Amino acid sequence: MRDPRDLGWFAAAAVYGGLRIEPVLAGQSTVGHTWGFHGRALPEHLFYLVTAGGYRYDVAGLAGTAGPGALLWLPPGLRHDLTLPTGASSMTLYHFRFRVFEGDRELRLDRAVIAPGFGHLREWCEWWLAACRGEDAICAMRLPALLALLAAELLEQARRHERDRGGLGPEQRRRLEAYVGKRLQHQIRPADLALHLDLSPAYFARQFKRSYGCAPRTWLKLERLRRGRLLLQTTGMSVSDVAAALGYAGPQLFCRQFRVAFGVTPGRARR
Repeated sequence: MRDPRDLGWFAAAAVYGGLRIEPVLAGQSTVGHTWGFHGRALPEHLFYLVTAGGYRYDVAGLAGTAGPGALLWLPPGLRHDLTLPTGASSMTLYHFRFRVFEGDRELRLDRAVIAPGFGHLREWCEWWLAACRGEDAICAMRLPALLALLAAELLEQARRHERDRGGLGPEQRRRLEAYVGKRLQHQIRPADLALHLDLSPAYFARQFKRSYGCAPRTWLKLERLRRGRLLLQTTGMSVSDVAAALGYAGPQLFCRQFRVAFGVTPGRARR
């Protein structure tokens, strides 16, 4: 592998795949146990590289824990939950937000890349951060090429992931999520979702699981609970009012499902 500080290599990478990168925000942070995002969606690409500690993630129904060396790349508009695991005191990471263009078209992939074993990108992040801060004129000259190279690697992973997994297409997922988002206070059946996309129930169920990693009923329940958590954290509604607004017959079932899904009671989630 060539040294990532090799200027000639970066010059070639700058035009790799016709990518153009527009940096928006860059930094290296250490965050405490209260850090977290719930139901967040950004207009730009988000890139995290963990160097110490780790976080829990819930992205489009896929949940897990990422530790040191883990890479997280979220495309624009994808809702996500990120929190520190229970008992964790802090986490250190590089974080970048940027826009990616291929020719004149902005790339807005709809799936995340979440993968371990990317600690080798730490040096690249150091150079990236120095360039964004304007600390090194030579480094700043290399920034577009560095981002193009990194983005090209991530894009290829995302595209390969897209090809391998199959599932619903990007437009189908957007239609589906918009449909559900407006009807969470009602009872929604998987058959209703299949009908909305003009698909047979059996075919829809198979493609849905490939896209979201779970059955439609499980995803619908989680979407309702995520909306409930957002209402608890952003409004003064009581737990009973939130449960009623989401179509629950009473708060008891909402509280039980909430605790199973998030590990805390609705009352603690709003603090």
